[in-house]
Order: sequence, then structure tokens, then C-alpha cells
Amino acid sequence: MLSKFVTSLGEEYAPLAEKIAASSEEAGARAQISMNKLKIAVGTALKPIGAEFQEIGAELLVSLIPALKSLAEIGAGAFRGLAAVLKPIAGQLDNIMDAVVVLAGASGFYALGSAVQAVASGAI
Repeated sequence: MLSKFVTSLGEEYAPLAEKIAASSEEAGARAQISMNKLKIAVGTALKPIGAEFQEIGAELLVSLIPALKSLAEIGAGAFRGLAAVLKPIAGQLDNIMDAVVVLAGASGFYALGSAVQAVASGAI
């Protein structure tokens, strides 16, 4: 990068630019340039193949549409059935929650009573 700038200053600085370009400080820039050349060469070579893969992918997706549609219809039917089962349960959530609270409270009182009894009998 620096070497390009120095070279642009004129022939007078060309030897200095070549020295800077060959230095270890510019090794990263040389590696980057080489990597970019490699990317361009590989990309150019694979470009026709990439287009073929895109065409194959598009054809595959188009051919999968009927199967995916059938799968979606089956899924929709299953979810309708699940919704039919869950709808009555959802309507009873208030009652279910009341029962859970009562049972939790009762088990809490039982545990508290057991602990008090254990302390009173000297078991703890």
C-alpha cells in the first residue's frame, strides 16, 4: 500500500518503493494481494458451476412444492385436532389453577404440621 504511494511520486523513489514493498512490514499486504488473486481465480473457475447449482436448486425447490404443500395440510389438520382437544382444557384453566393452589396449600400445611410434630416429639 505504502509502496504504491511512493511509486506514484515518480521514478526517483522507485528503488525505495521496491525496498519497502519487499520489507517484512509489507508482508501482510503481500499476503492480502495474493489471497485476493486466489479468490478471483477460484471464483472465475467456479462461476459456471455455481450457476448450474443455482439452477438445480431452483428446480429442486419447484419439485418439492407439492410435497411441502401436502405436509403443511397434514400439519394443519393435526393442529386443528390438537386445538379441539386443548380448547375445553383452556376453558377450565381457572378451575384447574384453583385446584392446584388448594392442593399446594394443603401439601404445605401438611408439611408444616409434620415438621411441627417432629420438633415436638424431639425427632429434630
